[in-house]
Amino acid sequence: MMRKNLLKITSVCLYLLLIVFQVSTTNIPEAYKFSAHEIDLQIKRMNMYPPHLARFGYILEAKKEVQIGERVIKNFFEVVDIRNYFPRPLPYVLAPLLFIGLYFAIKTHKKNKLFLTGFLTSLVLLTLIGTHAKYGLVLLYPFFVFFFCLGLSKIVRLIKL
Repeated sequence: MMRKNLLKITSVCLYLLLIVFQVSTTNIPEAYKFSAHEIDLQIKRMNMYPPHLARFGYILEAKKEVQIGERVIKNFFEVVDIRNYFPRPLPYVLAPLLFIGLYFAIKTHKKNKLFLTGFLTSLVLLTLIGTHAKYGLVLLYPFFVFFFCLGLSKIVRLIKL
C-alpha cells in the first residue's frame, strides 16, 4: 500500500516537472499571433459582408474572443494531428500499437484513471499553450510510450492464445 502511494506521488511529481518544462520551452505568444497574411485575409473577409451585416462581420472576424477561440481550435487539431508524432515512414508502422493501446486504456479506464486524467490534462494544456515548443510536445511522449507498450502487450497476448 505504501509502495503504491509512493509510486503515485513520484509519478505526479515527475508529471508536474514535465509540465513546467513544456510550458517554459513553449513560445506561447506565437500560438496566438496572426501573420500578416492572416490579417490581410481577415480584412478581405470583413469587407465582403454587406453593409447591413457589417457589425456581424466585425464580430465574426475581428473580436478578440472569437479570434482566441479560433486559435484554440487550431491548436487542438495541431495537438491531435498524428503526423506531428510520426514524421518518418518507419514509425508509422507503430501507429496501430498506439491506437490499440489507447483503446485498451480507455476500455479499462477504472484501472488507468490517473493515467488517463494526465493524458487528457496534457491535451488540454497543449491546446491552450500552443504547439510552438522548442523540443516538441514532450508532455505527450510518456503517454505514447505507455500506449505503445500496452498495445504491444495486448497483441502479444492475443498471438499466444
